[in-house]
Amino acid sequence: MDLKEQLTKIVSDNDLINVAYELFWKCYKKALSESPEEAEEYGLVDANSVNAILHSTSYKLFNDIHINEVNLEYIVVQIQIYDKKSRYIGYYDACFDLDGTIADDFLVFE
Repeated sequence: MDLKEQLTKIVSDNDLINVAYELFWKCYKKALSESPEEAEEYGLVDANSVNAILHSTSYKLFNDIHINEVNLEYIVVQIQIYDKKSRYIGYYDACFDLDGTIADDFLVFE
């Protein structure tokens, strides 16, 4: 099985795209409640303020980060965020271990 097939299988078997969307909406709602002034600068007031679009699913191997002397590796699902005028305003990355467990995530407004 080549790398693409392995990645597709892990993503599918663990429903990582749907999990990433669920995590994105939780993170987005939290950002709205914790930083309402900043959110308003981007015109973000509720879930209807944005379009969340799947951008990519990728395998990421870090050469400079090690855990127990093994290079850190993730499957990253990236969701790009657009306002209602279709302007790009940021992205959300959900980083999963190879067993499908969420390892890290972050929301970035640009």
